[in-house]
Amino acid sequence: MAAPTPTTRHVGFDGLRGMVLWHAVWADGTQLTDSVVIDASAIKAGYTFDICRIRAWLSGDIQVVIEHDATADSLIARFDNNADTTHHVDTGEFVKPINDPAGTGYTGDVVLTTTNCAAGDEIMLYIDYEVALKNNS
Repeated sequence: MAAPTPTTRHVGFDGLRGMVLWHAVWADGTQLTDSVVIDASAIKAGYTFDICRIRAWLSGDIQVVIEHDATADSLIARFDNNADTTHHVDTGEFVKPINDPAGTGYTGDVVLTTTNCAAGDEIMLYIDYEVALKNNS
């Protein structure tokens, strides 16, 4: 069997702030590795973005790592749901991860990796972000 095919929707983008809704449901225990949650190239040409808030709903005994994609990924957030229950996590406002666009292999994408997923497990993420003009100096 294969890992779930997540659905991703950009909702409420006003040119400066936006929100991504990401959702996946597992049919078996296949994990996701570096699954793209936010495609940086789809945000706005010539701009970069900062993650402001992540709200996560985890159903099942799931561990989730969210990172900026690079040769050595940069951690944004880690969520652990250590019981087979539905769990809500809210990072609060102004999650400002170390975002090094000069880093080796940096794409700017936000990616997700899971461990311990099983059939019937589910993840839903709401990620708020802000865009800013890239500093080309």
